[in-house]
Amino acid sequence: MIDSMYTPTDSELDDRVETGMNFLDANYGEGWVNRIDPNSLDMGDPRSCVGAQLEGEFSLFQEKHGMWGHAAVIRGLDVWAHNVSYLDDLTTKWQDAIRARQAVLAAS
Repeated sequence: MIDSMYTPTDSELDDRVETGMNFLDANYGEGWVNRIDPNSLDMGDPRSCVGAQLEGEFSLFQEKHGMWGHAAVIRGLDVWAHNVSYLDDLTTKWQDAIRARQAVLAAS
């Protein structure tokens, strides 16, 4: 289990975002990225994080997928409330990954 006070490395954040994207691909199809506005994305805001942009607010996303605590953290979709120090980095990772996927889809 991930320690709630642990700050993940850059590489670990990349892995979490990749895991989260795979989860979203499996549950929403690859086109889910076109429902996300990376410019307004804020992983610290339950009204503009990835889950919120897909379901209206993060709590609705959590309820739909039964995703709480550890399950959301390992997918880069949430952080432990005790350690929000890396939220900006997590947001940037998601923005970059979403923009890259949007570009690939737009080119195909």
